[in-house]
Amino acid sequence: MAILWVMVISYAIGAFPLNMILFSKGFHRRLHHSFLPIGLDIGTGALASLLGLMMAGWTGASLAALSVVLGRVYPIFTGFQGEYGVGVAAGALLILSPLLMLMGVSIFLVILLLTRYPSVSIVFTIVLVMLLTLFFFPEFYVTWVVFCVGGLILYQYKGSANPWHSLRGWGRRK
Repeated sequence: MAILWVMVISYAIGAFPLNMILFSKGFHRRLHHSFLPIGLDIGTGALASLLGLMMAGWTGASLAALSVVLGRVYPIFTGFQGEYGVGVAAGALLILSPLLMLMGVSIFLVILLLTRYPSVSIVFTIVLVMLLTLFFFPEFYVTWVVFCVGGLILYQYKGSANPWHSLRGWGRRK
């Protein structure tokens, strides 16, 4: 029963449109292109996974990670039109495997410096993190979450009209 509660609460945490509320009506419009929205997304994912870990152990944390990303990608509060869920997934991975998250951030930054395209950097990072998970992290829950969440995010990018968009306006699915 605790696992079901973890999944429902984590979905609600991910589905709550905090970024939209803070940044859509002109409130701190300059902060929209700063690191604050990314920090809020990472905090959201970490909060949900930590809650799952405390309530139901590692199984709860992994299901919470999947639920919070599903909540961010398909939020019930905005008609199931959400974001890609990359920041939330990074926050969830921070709780499940901090080393893998650090490796993912390092890969992302290197690819971003080389290409200057966040979307391309995210896609390559997800694929490389999936491969790293197979070789360095034999825990089933980490592998399961990385492949489910990574597959979901890659599926979201598949429908993107322009995967080569630049640093302006990235993060929101159109």
